[in-house]
Amino acid sequence: EGLWELLIINGMQAPGLPEGVVFGIDPLEAFGPILSWTFNRNTELMAYVWLNGPGIDFTNDETIYLETAQGLELLVREGEAAPGFGEGMIFGPNVAFPVFGATGDNIFPTRNDSGSALFGAFVDGPLGLHNSIWTNRNGKLQLIVTGAVDDIGGFGEGDQAPGFPPGRTFQRFIFGRINESNQIAFAGFLNTDEIFGSQEGIWWERNGVLELLVAQDLPVPGIPGAVFSDLGFPGLRDDGSLVFVAEFEGSGIDFSNDFAVFRSNPDGSTDIILRTGDFVEIIDDEGNSDIRQVSPTFGIGAGISDKGERVFEIFFVDGSTGIYTANVLRGKQPVPGDITGPGGVPDGCVDAFDLGAMLGAWCSAVNDPNRPSPPCENCIPANLALADISGAANVPDGCIDAFDLAKLLAEWCSVAGGNPCGTCFP
Repeated sequence: EGLWELLIINGMQAPGLPEGVVFGIDPLEAFGPILSWTFNRNTELMAYVWLNGPGIDFTNDETIYLETAQGLELLVREGEAAPGFGEGMIFGPNVAFPVFGATGDNIFPTRNDSGSALFGAFVDGPLGLHNSIWTNRNGKLQLIVTGAVDDIGGFGEGDQAPGFPPGRTFQRFIFGRINESNQIAFAGFLNTDEIFGSQEGIWWERNGVLELLVAQDLPVPGIPGAVFSDLGFPGLRDDGSLVFVAEFEGSGIDFSNDFAVFRSNPDGSTDIILRTGDFVEIIDDEGNSDIRQVSPTFGIGAGISDKGERVFEIFFVDGSTGIYTANVLRGKQPVPGDITGPGGVPDGCVDAFDLGAMLGAWCSAVNDPNRPSPPCENCIPANLALADISGAANVPDGCIDAFDLAKLLAEWCSVAGGNPCGTCFP
């Protein structure tokens, strides 16, 4: 509503905890009360916060809070029992490093737009020290996977890493995401046969099962003879596709062509979106096009829009540079009107699911007292941005109204109507 609202400040009573327990600085007086925070697209806060007050010390002063419709709610706290891990196993304590991620051993806390959280944590007790990944996607804390650096004293044993021979176990976790389907993907390391050795990989859930996607020293799809040498994990989309960056090595590969952005699709296939050395078509604001070669340096922005667009900063061999958007969805541009489907994500059909979503997000500029539509500015939910597909000038205009409805009906392509969805789009 345009007004500032105080959510967390030093000395504030910590919700859900005894009177006098407040948000405060950490024991080393280096941070506090907030170590890290993030918002989802519904502007709901997730914050990693320290506590001060009666009964609070370094064994129980770290927490994660989630903002809900009822206000701030405690998700997890240092010193609590780690459910499903084993008797006597607790979150933390650790005075040298943050317990819940932010160390390179466990992932930063994050959440999706539906409120499900994902976070990493040190867990310690009779079974030894472990790294771990947790979620609350089923309404309570759920352990996803554990890791341990088995060459260092005091650590336990991590879980077997999918896609590798028995005995190759997870070590640590560096990045994770949870999408609107509550699908989880993460990047991490597993132990090797070498002392203090590690191998990086990316794992994701497909059909409810955790699977290996890619890993260092494994083949690069689409580049014969090449193997991955370094991986990055920028984003997981709500449709189950994943975009990541990677360096690779092999015959005929050098500094001029050893880096690319990849897209892995829900069916398990992986494509190259952009590679150093590629020739690409650049289109300016006036519609003029030019072919340029990508130099060995380009950057990729965080996140992917609802329409599948990602921001790139690209440097070209001719010395020019610019910031561009590119669509990273598989194949051609998404079909106008394909807003959702039975699984809550676009499904390749324009049908009753999409019509219902569009009417539910209706947002017209027409001031009709008998139709109390909200004003168009800022009224479209983030997860329904795909419904804005047209306007008076035949381009999206920030409203969801009759122009969009006409466009959707023109693109109608329903299995129920006898048209196979994969073949009937223009």
